[in-house]
Amino acid sequence: MGLTLNLHDFKIVFSRFKDIIIGWHDHMERRQPVEIGLPIRIGEDCWLGDGVIVCPGVTIGNRVIVGAGSVVTHDIPDDIVVTDNPAKIIKTNK
Repeated sequence: MGLTLNLHDFKIVFSRFKDIIIGWHDHMERRQPVEIGLPIRIGEDCWLGDGVIVCPGVTIGNRVIVGAGSVVTHDIPDDIVVTDNPAKIIKTNK
C-alpha cells in the first residue's frame, strides 16, 4: 500500500517532537498484522508547534499555525490558527 506525506515545497517549520501518523489498525483486529493508511497533506508556510500529532487522512492548508500539543484530527483550511485536543480554530491568520 503506497502511503504519502505531501509537504508543499518543503516551506514548513517543524518544532521538536512531531507525530505525523499515516497508519493505524482496527482496535478489534489488533492481532492481525494489517494497517490502514491515509495520506497527510501539509500546505505551504505552515508552523507545527512542539508535540503536535497529525492523524491519518488530514489536510492542513497553507499558512496554518498549529499550537504546541495539538492533535489534528480533521482538515484545517488556509490561514487558520488551531490549538487543543482535538484541534479547534482559535482565529484566522490573515
